[in-house]
Amino acid sequence: MLHSARLRYLDAIVRRGSIRAAASELNVASSAVNRQLLALEERIGAPLFERLPRGIKLTAVGEIVIEHVRATLKDEARVMARIGALRGSQRGAVTIAVTPGLADGPMPEIISQFIGARPSTKVGLSAMRTDQIASAVVNGEVDLGLGYYMLPNPALLSLMTLPTEFGVVVAPSHPLAGRKQVRFSHLLEHKLVLTEPGSSLRQTIDRALLQRGISLRPDVETNSIETLKRLVAGGDWATLLNPFDASIECRSGRLVFKRLEGGKLSGQLLCLVARAGASANPLVNLFVEELRTALPLSASFMDAG
Repeated sequence: MLHSARLRYLDAIVRRGSIRAAASELNVASSAVNRQLLALEERIGAPLFERLPRGIKLTAVGEIVIEHVRATLKDEARVMARIGALRGSQRGAVTIAVTPGLADGPMPEIISQFIGARPSTKVGLSAMRTDQIASAVVNGEVDLGLGYYMLPNPALLSLMTLPTEFGVVVAPSHPLAGRKQVRFSHLLEHKLVLTEPGSSLRQTIDRALLQRGISLRPDVETNSIETLKRLVAGGDWATLLNPFDASIECRSGRLVFKRLEGGKLSGQLLCLVARAGASANPLVNLFVEELRTALPLSASFMDAG
């Protein structure tokens, strides 16, 4: 390892919330972790944690130090991945944060294909809101972020943008599944479930409805894409989704994606980002290329009508 065990110990303490839990994860004695922490605090000249009756909490100095520690450990992982790639082994790890819909949609298959071609590779996948994704990338917690409508940020490097369109998603047995063309007005005749107000997708849908002077009142609103899809799969419900959030179900035939009449309706802009200035990592670059190829293919099921 390129860096002191103290950095790893500190990272484990923060992640696990206590010295004892960190020691258990690291498979060392609690006293050893505590000694390393005290030595680090002595070197810095300030306490890193507040010792509270129910645990520990980072001090302001501790917040600064842990940000540096995590960036340092991520840089070490990138260096090791580059060395592994030079040796031809492609060993190492790639970490990515994505929206819950993508985590439950195309990402498992994409990751499986990537690892299948590189058995020594590990991929870490985290599901987060888009604002959390951006922060995780900037803070060095993950290598890549994939989400919708990433706000411009000089600390982020854009690697890919992919326009999407939303459409009607129903079960194969639903009356709308057999229609050659589907209009917004058709949704007024059926039970409707939508993502909750304020979500990225819902804002996109509401803008499209406002432009057309149409008002839809969903019977159910939820912040869970999985709950939404399970309702729709029951046969009686309709919803509006982008193709990535329903890719697995539509490709398997459990759900049907219908484009809305009037041509493509602009949906969310899918953005892939990395931390600006991050060290080059051949393994991450390979995963980026995998995403650039696989994501468009995952939406190739869309009904052409």
